[in-house]
Amino acid sequence: MGIEVIAITADHRGWAITSKRFKDMNVPLYLVSEKERFDWVSKYGFENICFVGDGLHDIPCLRNAGISYAPANAPNIVKSFAKKTTKASGGNGVILEIALDFLYVIDEEIRN
Repeated sequence: MGIEVIAITADHRGWAITSKRFKDMNVPLYLVSEKERFDWVSKYGFENICFVGDGLHDIPCLRNAGISYAPANAPNIVKSFAKKTTKASGGNGVILEIALDFLYVIDEEIRN
């Protein structure tokens, strides 16, 4: 459907595990500091992205993204800035849930 999927993380300690998981899903992963996150994401044009975040530093991106999600186990303040909250908690099917929901949204727009 022409959708580019990329992931970012600021987690240096979990890099080895996270990069392996995303490589297995054929999704490019970038190490982007929390301070650089907003500027890094903004180069894609917020209206064109779906952003998923669970931390306080994600709030500006969640607020500005065309579509945004927070996992069920994100802090309530973070969830309040996301357009949607998943039923799944981080690490327990969030990516699949978002992918299915995102494709449903696109399909609805195409049908209307």
